[in-house]
Amino acid sequence: MSKQVRKKSYNGKTGYALHVDRLSYTGKDGMRSFKFPLGGNDEARDTFWNTIREDYIGQVGGVNFSDWYVAHTAGETLYSLADFWVDSLRAGIIFAHKEADVHDIIRHLNEEESFFETFVSVLKEKKADLASLADARVLYEFFISSQRPSGKTQEDFFASWRKRMFPALKDMAHATPHL
Repeated sequence: MSKQVRKKSYNGKTGYALHVDRLSYTGKDGMRSFKFPLGGNDEARDTFWNTIREDYIGQVGGVNFSDWYVAHTAGETLYSLADFWVDSLRAGIIFAHKEADVHDIIRHLNEEESFFETFVSVLKEKKADLASLADARVLYEFFISSQRPSGKTQEDFFASWRKRMFPALKDMAHATPHL
């Protein structure tokens, strides 16, 4: 008895047509790759493979113990991404997930109010009704987030944000604050 494999589809679309629809939904630019088999020249293939491996190890470093062991037994010291990160921290470079987080770190070092604290004070002053209903941290994250709906309809995406943003309204069926 053979098992039939079913391709995933969305509104009856598969493959490239589905890819185009997803890109148009998210608003992102697309990229198309074409794969060609390497020719029968074993030396060229091995050189190509070793070049990719060396680039990867040079950027990321030894991924596991065997990579480290091979380099160690060969008497090599690899400069990895982790080494770069530590050296950057020593030089005073700041890393953060979002641009707003970098600004908050700098403002904290200058003993200034963070953007979140400023946001909360303005929210309470200008929109006290919204401040009383909303979770200020979630509302702030929504405004600075680069997250876009993926795999969800826009209605589901905003509904999930609404549930987190307005916890006081979660017991009320289909309640949406009118602001």
